Amino acid sequence: MEGESQQLPAPDAALSTRVGLACANSRKRILFIEHQGEKLCIKRAQRNPGRRVTAWFTRLLLQPLCHHPVKLSAVIAPDRQEGLHHEATRLMQYNRAGVATPKLKAVSDYWFAMSVPGILFGNALREGDQAEREALLRDAVIALADFHEADHWHGGAQIKNLLYGDGQIYRIDFEERLATAFDLPLIQVWDVFGFMMSVGRLRKYFDIPTRERLIETLVREYLAHGERKQLQDLLARFARRGLTLVERFRFTRYLGAKRSLERVEMVSQYILRGCD
Repeated sequence: MEGESQQLPAPDAALSTRVGLACANSRKRILFIEHQGEKLCIKRAQRNPGRRVTAWFTRLLLQPLCHHPVKLSAVIAPDRQEGLHHEATRLMQYNRAGVATPKLKAVSDYWFAMSVPGILFGNALREGDQAEREALLRDAVIALADFHEADHWHGGAQIKNLLYGDGQIYRIDFEERLATAFDLPLIQVWDVFGFMMSVGRLRKYFDIPTRERLIETLVREYLAHGERKQLQDLLARFARRGLTLVERFRFTRYLGAKRSLERVEMVSQYILRGCD
């Protein structure tokens, strides 16, 4: 679907006025409004200063697993209006493909509007007990496996980019532009790694041994759905690449980087165990 030209739906005058008023009273990138009896999420076009760092880290991990050189410029997510229209286009394509995503309502040069089919997945985790949280995570990883089985990719498959409503998991945030640089199986491995990294951040709900067990279990759950042998081998290679990078940068003097490296090490180790 990447790169397909699509006519994006334009907003009507009433919605444009309503969004304009909301934007005039807030500087937030994400806004929620009520319009004609429906709750809508408004995402504004803004500069994303962290996109180059994200692209550098993505390329650092994925480049050695490619069969061709990849320029950093090919991985950097588009910015501002270009990025907004890129994301809206991907969202509309997934809407039309029947993927569980919010419905794209309207797109202007400065924002797009989508439906709000559920609550943040993190909020759903907060509302449950430990058994319910683990069940939700299993549902999420099975949903990711089914999504990949249909030859799709997310690019930002972390927990923060999932919604949960009426027993259904919805995907949001399609800013990445990875299909211009990497083959589909490698991007899907990146999705799995991103999801497992977000499980590794769930300190509020699970202690370290539980998170380690969960990552291993969830990887096994993911690989058990569909034809996954090729992806299993690629995922194991990716995890070993993660451990190599941790060793290379282990002595970084920046505390934030040190914590991130510790998480990469934990996640990579338990992804490898899940691949055995």
